[in-house]
Amino acid sequence: MQYKSNRALLITTALLLVVLMLAGTGCSAVITNPVVAKVGDVEITYSQFYNQYSTYQSYYQYGLITLSSNDPVAELKQMVFDSLIESAIPVAQAHKEGITLDAEGEAKLAENVQAQLDAALADYADQVDASITDEAAIKEAEKQLFIEYLKGYDLSYDEYVKLVEQQERENLLADTLKQQVISSASVTEEEAKNWYDTQLASEQTSYASDPAAYYTDWMSAQNYGTVSPLVAPDGYFYVKHILVKNAAEGEDKDVNAIVAEIEAKLAAGESFESLIEEYNEDTGMDQEAYANGYILGHANADKYYAEFSDAALLLNVGEVSAPVTSQAGVHIIKKMGPVDTTPVAFEDVKDQITEQLLGDKQGELYSEAVEKWRTELNIVQYDARVKSVGQGS
Repeated sequence: MQYKSNRALLITTALLLVVLMLAGTGCSAVITNPVVAKVGDVEITYSQFYNQYSTYQSYYQYGLITLSSNDPVAELKQMVFDSLIESAIPVAQAHKEGITLDAEGEAKLAENVQAQLDAALADYADQVDASITDEAAIKEAEKQLFIEYLKGYDLSYDEYVKLVEQQERENLLADTLKQQVISSASVTEEEAKNWYDTQLASEQTSYASDPAAYYTDWMSAQNYGTVSPLVAPDGYFYVKHILVKNAAEGEDKDVNAIVAEIEAKLAAGESFESLIEEYNEDTGMDQEAYANGYILGHANADKYYAEFSDAALLLNVGEVSAPVTSQAGVHIIKKMGPVDTTPVAFEDVKDQITEQLLGDKQGELYSEAVEKWRTELNIVQYDARVKSVGQGS
């Protein structure tokens, strides 16, 4: 894809690998996996803490976490405590309220556990002897390889299954409680229309003075599933391209010959769309968000390779460029037409707005509930028990 993105997303894993989270290690004569925090009746163990700390430390080292203090180890430790405690609060509250799974919940539990087991075994698929072709035999071979792995953690397969089931059950109990809390949220059409009117007016003012903000907002909506901008400023248009990537190291690929072949077919009258399907190597063009093409204008030209945007900005609507070489490969670009500047009608986005507002309300209700539970549950954090974590980092 010719679009340049330097944005790194910090993805905090809510549930770490169960076998590493819950299994103890080391000599059995001592407590090898002590409790480092308690939330109600939920215990958070050293292994849970250590594994999440290791994850956060990696994020920090790669610049995906920005810390505010001069003591990164202490700050990372508190972030881990905060995250694990936050995850444990709804589980502890569900226990406190005596919430149980109904028949549908139990069925979902079984489904989730099986999915976890299937995923664990699938990791060993490439280690199974190629002479084994029977599907059942392959699965059994994968299982035996996994059992050998578990032995390193003093776990049997049955014990592992029980740990997975325990974790998944707690997840579902917490989710059941959450659904009860957020079920009262609702959004009226009047609220949706008020949001639409306010947002449209805000965008019209903002984009008039800063056209680049439109593209930023549009990209954000694609990334986070929020409502796309309701109006576009003048100056943006759609472009499509056929990208022939540079040959990879050791690849027998004549890029120039492929490009010449595309040009010949265009000259013979073949449609640009059909040639995209046949030759294009930019997978981004296959995404639904780019069905009309990439959004480009002078305001966001710096978001693309300079060679690409410079060539595209010179095209007239319907015109196809000569081959353009960038770091990604060779592009043949077509200017499709302007981005419509007519405001999106309320009826066309009413459902999206309602869904977004409902999600916001549900989030607020749940956050308020979690904070209430936090004050009511007994929460203890044993800092001394993780003193050694991070030493030498």
